[in-house]
Amino acid sequence: MTDQNMQRVLYVLDLARLVELSMEDFYRACAGRCPETADFWLGIAAEEHQHARYIRRIRDLVEERQEEFRSKKSVTLDEIREFIHVVESETCNVVAGVRDSTEFPVLSARFEALMLEHGYYDLLETENGEYRRVVEQMREETTEHRLRIRQHDWTAEIV
Repeated sequence: MTDQNMQRVLYVLDLARLVELSMEDFYRACAGRCPETADFWLGIAAEEHQHARYIRRIRDLVEERQEEFRSKKSVTLDEIREFIHVVESETCNVVAGVRDSTEFPVLSARFEALMLEHGYYDLLETENGEYRRVVEQMREETTEHRLRIRQHDWTAEIV
């Protein structure tokens, strides 16, 4: 991988980390608006924070062992920035009360689906076992977020 490509990958990973931190903020905002389900939202927020740490570890691995990694897919920087913007905008809507709490599950499920679809954290091919474990862990946890959101009893939010 050229130095220019490596710098781009590292920058994309920095943005992917911001995506996770934006998601954490969104879930914390949902918790702040819904005391009845605050524990649910705070649990997912904590996992998003962990994902940001995972991405930091991925970045460190890539930087330390550049020769072990090859580009697998490309994402546009505008695509990631737009995703961050949408999440931050919806977070502001949640905090301001523009979004009703019944919309939180729909928004969060949509965000989690986009995270899985785009997989900003999984840009590289490698035989590096730690990288592969961390990426798989993030994929599994994000899938699990979607399932928990879908399966949660939202009756308290509707009443």
